Amino acid sequence: MLDAAAESLLLNAIRQGDEKALEVVFLRYYRLLSRYAAALLKSEADGQEVASDVFLTFWEKRQSIEVKESLRQYLLAMTRHRTLRRLKTSSRTPAAVELTPETVNEFEASGFDEPDEDRYASADYLATYINQLPPQRRHIFQLNKIEGLSYAQIAEQLGLSEKTVKNQVYRAMLQLKSLSLVLFLLYSRS
Repeated sequence: MLDAAAESLLLNAIRQGDEKALEVVFLRYYRLLSRYAAALLKSEADGQEVASDVFLTFWEKRQSIEVKESLRQYLLAMTRHRTLRRLKTSSRTPAAVELTPETVNEFEASGFDEPDEDRYASADYLATYINQLPPQRRHIFQLNKIEGLSYAQIAEQLGLSEKTVKNQVYRAMLQLKSLSLVLFLLYSRS
């Protein structure tokens, strides 16, 4: 857990638009948030999507964020609310998991397998995760990061707004980055 001074510095930097500070918070908490959401949703992929959406919302609303206890608790509460909203709109029944320090500690202490670093070098491994992106997001991601088209070119080609294209690339990067893959893609072609 980050100490109060570090959290305060990171939050101030994020409020000022510092993407590196967001990256620090993302790398620190993404796995916990996605596992928490996955436990409620009974789906790892859905948990990852919820966690990615939480960070996107966190970034979009960064100037109005008010953290009362800790950044970790704030992000977990966001994740729980988004997950419960998702469950409410689906046919699934919400899981009765309370957001308590004990519950969070159970998720953190339960352990999970760390991926084998050598697997990241494999293009097949990367392709597997790119193929798990939602179809439109995957297509936009491939046009931008693999084919090198700009947001404007993709928007024109697909009949979308530039903002939609940018958001889809950003969400794809969050999903891929969450798997500790392709960090370098964040800084390539944009």
